[in-house]
Amino acid sequence: MHLLWLKALVVIAPLYAVACQTSDGKKAANPETQRNTSSTAKVSYDGFVKGWLSRECTSCHSAEGESPDLSTYALAKEHASKILASIQDKDNPMPKGGPLPSKNIVDKIKAWIKAGKPKSASDDSEERENEPQVSMPETVTYAGWMQAWLDDQCTSCHRPSGSASPDLSTYDQARRNIDAIIASIQNEQNPMPKGGQLPPDSTVAKVKAW
Repeated sequence: MHLLWLKALVVIAPLYAVACQTSDGKKAANPETQRNTSSTAKVSYDGFVKGWLSRECTSCHSAEGESPDLSTYALAKEHASKILASIQDKDNPMPKGGPLPSKNIVDKIKAWIKAGKPKSASDDSEERENEPQVSMPETVTYAGWMQAWLDDQCTSCHRPSGSASPDLSTYDQARRNIDAIIASIQNEQNPMPKGGQLPPDSTVAKVKAW
């Protein structure tokens, strides 16, 4: 009988030790901490940075816009330190006119830089699950699309000698008044172009992407 009890203790003791360790918050792994760590450990240009730059930066920072140009991987990699500095600058917040990005975004950019600014990751599925799924149109430029659309829809009135303000006949004027353009093509009470219907969602998305 004593021998049977001894064998039982040999089996139970290791299980009890494991249970004690996992019940101690300091020793047990925290699944939330593991998830948060991995969410920044796999940051790549293709997996996160490219989409974020497209949504927040390249409407201004492009080949035809403000410096630095951030429209390609090579340029984003070259100016990575400037990107990081600008999204933490409380005196001159970027993107312009808005609050600084969240700590989560800043941490991801830091993780990308720390990892050597990789273009792609072997597995970035978790990054994509944690980011909002935004359907982005192809790269939109003034010369490639915006100018022709403005000429077709707006500049017959919105030009220096036209009947309406603001003037949208040049790149600088269009860029300066982009917020007004976006507001006007989403205004159901006063649709633009005048007398017509609001542009389709695909057109609004292209204007916003530019």
